[in-house]
Amino acid sequence: MTNGRVPNKRKLAEFLNAAHRNEQQIIEQHPQIYALMDRLQQSFENILGGLYEGPPTPALLVLTAHGYFLAGVRIALAGQMPPVFPVLRAGLESVLFGLIMTADPSKEQIWAKRATSKSADEKCRKTFTASNGLRELVKFDPELHKGVETYYSMAINSGAHPNVGAVFPHMNIEDGGTYWLAQIRCIHPADSLAVFDTIRYAVTVGAYMLAMMSYVMDGHAPAKEAYDDAHTIIGELNKMLGSDNTNQ
Repeated sequence: MTNGRVPNKRKLAEFLNAAHRNEQQIIEQHPQIYALMDRLQQSFENILGGLYEGPPTPALLVLTAHGYFLAGVRIALAGQMPPVFPVLRAGLESVLFGLIMTADPSKEQIWAKRATSKSADEKCRKTFTASNGLRELVKFDPELHKGVETYYSMAINSGAHPNVGAVFPHMNIEDGGTYWLAQIRCIHPADSLAVFDTIRYAVTVGAYMLAMMSYVMDGHAPAKEAYDDAHTIIGELNKMLGSDNTNQ
């Protein structure tokens, strides 16, 4: 460090300990939502397990999306916002990119050759976008498309991009007398509405990922069951929240 101070390693340990305590408290305070997360994980393991004879590249993107789901759940259960939103957005995009390849297998090569030249990079950037993935999704499942599009936009507005929604809701300003102290909250309390909304969001996005995976891995034996699981979980979550709209 330029001022010669020795870094305080305990500061990072304090943050990690606080995140871990929050995780345990959130699980205890929201057992029903945590149970849905656990069921999603079981459904992911079901569709991603066993012998798969379809195209490998879209399946690899699906596997990557599952990793993003797990990371998003871990961040959400720690009460960390807005970092949960860019992670879950990446998960949605991974499956959407898989859908683009499913609709047109020739585009696998565009994705695979991205790093070979500047022109290949530009072609891949233009081909593999969330918007293009959503255009393919609406052909497979118009109702699922509505939900995914809504929650993808929510991710952008809430923190996947550094928009107002990623800053102001987490900001705290105190009057220090001769100065103003501005802080951005890194971890929200386990019993806060922000935490409840975020873990609910993680469940819904995970279910939408699972439902989209069934189209990417169409023909794989567990795909239909995964689709049904996803809609059942969304329905139970909305019933828990007093809503009958599966797209909210």
